Amino acid sequence: MPGVIIIEAMAQTCGILGSHIMKQVASEKSVYLLCGVEKVRFKKKVCQEILLDLRQNYWLIKEKFGNLILKLLGALKWFVLQRYYAQMEV
Repeated sequence: MPGVIIIEAMAQTCGILGSHIMKQVASEKSVYLLCGVEKVRFKKKVCQEILLDLRQNYWLIKEKFGNLILKLLGALKWFVLQRYYAQMEV
């Protein structure tokens, strides 16, 4: 499975987590942007038939000008069959 697809899964998960924290549903007034990813590490190759278990914790939240800034610090790890495959900061 290409790394860009795994990173996209992370971005989608961040959007869901952000809307859950804000207690809002997606609308024209709420926009979630992925500003960047850092320290991406792929430990092992992930095949297409493997199901990814995405686990996230948020550690830093800032509110600036009425907008929520959510940063996930070393929080996302992918597990496949109880094996650690990758991690990243968003």
